[in-house]
Amino acid sequence: MLDRDTTAPRTTPAGTPIEVIEVASPTVPCDGGGGALGHPLVYLTVLPAGAVDCPYCGRHFVFKGDPSAGHGH
Repeated sequence: MLDRDTTAPRTTPAGTPIEVIEVASPTVPCDGGGGALGHPLVYLTVLPAGAVDCPYCGRHFVFKGDPSAGHGH
């Protein structure tokens, strides 16, 4: 496993900052945020890891909610 400085801003290989989004839901939608220039809508599961990266755009979702609250279904 690689050691990574978790305090440093996350970037793509090209050096572009990766958007970090704090969420309160264990399941989050991502469409890239670019309208027609985005990507297909995907639903990502943040728990149990506490964070997940979108496989299309690299947005990094971090869970900041109450994991015992359920997911609202």
